[in-house]
Amino acid sequence: ALSRQYTLLHDDINLVSFENGKAQVEGVPFNPKNILRKKSIAPLGMICSLHKSPAVRLEQCSPAAFVKDIFPEVFLPLGVLDEDRNRAFLRMMDFLKRLSEQIPYYKLFFRKDPTFWEAIKTQEEEENGSNRKNIGDKG
Repeated sequence: ALSRQYTLLHDDINLVSFENGKAQVEGVPFNPKNILRKKSIAPLGMICSLHKSPAVRLEQCSPAAFVKDIFPEVFLPLGVLDEDRNRAFLRMMDFLKRLSEQIPYYKLFFRKDPTFWEAIKTQEEEENGSNRKNIGDKG
């Protein structure tokens, strides 16, 4: 409800990968909540962990904090018949390290209203300039 005016890839789970050395995000194919979303792939501009708060703000965190905070949210990349958990774990940690070095990580403190989008847009404009399409742009 807080983001219905924007294009969503998915509101719960997204896939993150590297293509030509750049991080990108893609929605997953299942849609248990029947949200209106668009199947597409987009460049990943930032990663935010969500924290309810009376005031909207973004707090930039270190790459080490990213790995610590995001690690519990990542699925271990095991194939159906893959039994080499150690190798999969090392691949996952390497992926998180690489992602933490390329993509800024923030704690997003937000109210349950759409005002957090302005904080995200402002931060992205400060980091990247306003020449490219911003996160949260309509359409």
